[in-house]
Amino acid sequence: MLSAICRLFRLCPQCKAVAAAVMGRDIYKVNLIPHSLAIRFELLNNGEMDLNTNCVAVEMDRDVCIRTIDTGIGLSTPTFHTLSVFGGHSRQVACTRGEIQDKEECSDLSVCTCNGTKHWDILTLTLPKNQLFLVNFVDAFDAFVEGKCNVLVAPDSEMHKLKNILIDLGKPVDDFLVSPVSTVDGAALATREDDGQWSDSVFWALQALQTAEAHGFTQESFVNGSAALRQTDAFGEDCKDVFNDAVAAVGNFGEFMVKHDENAFPRRSYNQMNNGKTGIIKSHPLGVVGTEGPGPFPGGTIASVQEKGKLFCAVQSKHPGFAEDTVNATGWHGMDIDCCRAVNAAMFGLGEENLGLVKVGGDEEGFKLLQNGDIDLCAGVMVTMERDVREPSTGTGFAFSRPCFYNVSAILNKQVGAECRQCTAIAF
Repeated sequence: MLSAICRLFRLCPQCKAVAAAVMGRDIYKVNLIPHSLAIRFELLNNGEMDLNTNCVAVEMDRDVCIRTIDTGIGLSTPTFHTLSVFGGHSRQVACTRGEIQDKEECSDLSVCTCNGTKHWDILTLTLPKNQLFLVNFVDAFDAFVEGKCNVLVAPDSEMHKLKNILIDLGKPVDDFLVSPVSTVDGAALATREDDGQWSDSVFWALQALQTAEAHGFTQESFVNGSAALRQTDAFGEDCKDVFNDAVAAVGNFGEFMVKHDENAFPRRSYNQMNNGKTGIIKSHPLGVVGTEGPGPFPGGTIASVQEKGKLFCAVQSKHPGFAEDTVNATGWHGMDIDCCRAVNAAMFGLGEENLGLVKVGGDEEGFKLLQNGDIDLCAGVMVTMERDVREPSTGTGFAFSRPCFYNVSAILNKQVGAECRQCTAIAF
């Protein structure tokens, strides 16, 4: 049985998709665990559940180290994006946003933020802590209505509910203001950091839902057998149908987005499937950059790089625009070279005396060097499920950065004419 945290029922299809992918569409079970936002990461880290779908925003500090558990968490690709806004009386909203600087005019400001979110940490950078109040998500509306605060920070999809509550109670709403977007957060599924295979399973089960929508395949077509995605051996003999079972259980990405309370969670442009005509590259928030992490792990790559004083980065030579070694004074240049330089600068600061560029003839050679520890990372590698879970030439999986470049190639076969959007990243 999959033990999961699902605060909102509309997120339960994600739990079902992952469970069906792992256990099969006909026999999967999900145990939903009630909880509060404040303890979700502790419950996950303690092994009391396997998956956290409680609107986990993808941020650097959560990926690296969360203060309450002293470790990071695994994060899937975002399943949808939410906009956080300030809602409340217009003057106090202006104070919260820094549009009114007069301290006396803003002396009555009181802002409610939901416990377990990052809004508290962000607002403490600009507002006194005595003007901030932590409330549980389920109590947030009551706190505002009862006058405990005059500004609430919440997803924009929730603010229309608050205004309707005020109207139903006969409260004046003429002065109620919802601010422009404060933050855009990508909500993901969280796993424990110490189980890469499980994190891979979750990640690619969700990718199957998006792939199905991109091809116009529906839940019904998977159930009746008129459509199917490819089987895979990457997760073992018993999990060949992980993709098909996931979609058969809950439908494609678009179908589960509209199953529950579409008015509260409207599928706006930033949650639509990319059709090749919109941007794909998006940075994630850094979160609380002041979080103190554990430092380099003994025997880990960071510790190894620091000890040898050198970062070895593999690139495919004679790759115009990405990696070229010219004979004139310009030397190495290209996008992949600059990616290596960026990581080297993050490790050692400016200057390239600590950077060792290693020429490889292709991705397979790079993977073998990575496995043997001869290099620390490989730039310009195409991201695929197979390479993430079990790369054929080495028999092991590799970690990938977020894609830094997308390439479109035309594919035509007897069944379908389509475009393949290949994305390249850094492997490590």
